[in-house]
Amino acid sequence: MDALWRVHKSRLKAKHYDKYETDEERLKFRPKSIPINQFEELLEYWNSELSQDICKRNTRSCGLRSDMHTMGPSSYALLRHELQQEDQNKLTPTQAKVYKESRKRDPDRMYKTNNEKTLQTIEEINVRESQHEEGDDKTCDPYCEVVDNGHLRLYGRSMTKSKLKIKPKDQKPSYICPPEFLESFKQDLICALTPKLTTAVVSSIQAANPGIQLNVPDFLVTPRDTTGVNSCQLNEETTEQFKDNEGEFNE
Repeated sequence: MDALWRVHKSRLKAKHYDKYETDEERLKFRPKSIPINQFEELLEYWNSELSQDICKRNTRSCGLRSDMHTMGPSSYALLRHELQQEDQNKLTPTQAKVYKESRKRDPDRMYKTNNEKTLQTIEEINVRESQHEEGDDKTCDPYCEVVDNGHLRLYGRSMTKSKLKIKPKDQKPSYICPPEFLESFKQDLICALTPKLTTAVVSSIQAANPGIQLNVPDFLVTPRDTTGVNSCQLNEETTEQFKDNEGEFNE
């Protein structure tokens, strides 16, 4: 949530503050979701020296970053899925392929970060890939040979090394339902559905055989009695009644 909130504030400022030169224009094209009095307070803060200093410092810090992806808000999981769907054999994309696809740049667009390190890394990856093709060695990913070992890269924030080791068939649900709850839920479901199923079956039989008389036990058409006791719990008397009625029906 913290990251999403920071992204929201950044996009709001870029779209409704940095885009215009004067406060009059900013007020004219303010977002409809923000009341005008609150937006005026935002403008006052963004125009303050404190906010301007923070903005300049953050801009300098972003300029020092290198080897940044150019996917925008898209995730690595989505990119991996798209690359896998594009593959003829639906194989999982290699780290090298994910890296090169996530660093592509539009020549007609201006970027704030330098990509010299990225181009150098891609060049080294291409050299390693050529060496692997000549030696017929596909056991090691060229990306892992070029980039130093460290934290897990090209997977996003939620992925960990332990999760990568788990195969899909070995994955277990993150929730566990107590057996008592499942049994109680099953009994309630039976009690709720039994009268409806009984009514549907009896109606079908009577529609196919007009004039037929059927003796249906009360516990099959009444989900719960007046005392609140579950009617699905049969006693000896209702069991004998059911057997007698079943005999009449068979005759």
